[in-house]
Amino acid sequence: MAKNDEKGRGPPKLPIRVDLDEEDAEKFTHIQDNFKLKNKAEVLRFCVNKVYHGMALEIDADMYNEIHKIISSKSIKVKYAITSVDDFIKRAMSEFLTTLKEEWSLRNWNMRQTLSEEENDTALALLELQLQKMPGVTIEDLASHMKKDKKILLKHLEKFMADALLDFRESHGKIYYYVH
Repeated sequence: MAKNDEKGRGPPKLPIRVDLDEEDAEKFTHIQDNFKLKNKAEVLRFCVNKVYHGMALEIDADMYNEIHKIISSKSIKVKYAITSVDDFIKRAMSEFLTTLKEEWSLRNWNMRQTLSEEENDTALALLELQLQKMPGVTIEDLASHMKKDKKILLKHLEKFMADALLDFRESHGKIYYYVH
């Protein structure tokens, strides 16, 4: 909760004067126009909030205009319920992350081809065992299934986890591994 100023009038305000060069002034006006902000103070608050929350995203004018043109279509708005360029970008990023997760997975044959033969064998064994065991796969399950040394398998599992290909959970003193 914000503190009141010395006279009890609400939170103190910070007066700011900013002199912008021509290029920055154009950007400032562009932000104000594109986001339909009423005054300069709103533009500054908007920019501070975007940067503070890590959402400052630079997108060139051509791309912005292309997206804006597409989402301005009534049929696109109705079909996809996209309300703004920001909404479009968030959805596009979400879709791209989904695609990356599908490609960057031990389930993906093409991705597994980048592994050594031993690592690929471990990945396949994990997938097979994961289909059989609901709570996950333990190192003991894997070693028994593959008839391999736990130390070698543990190196593979650690590599998979470092590469964000595998998760683990601990339960009742055992570690269970899960392929994404």
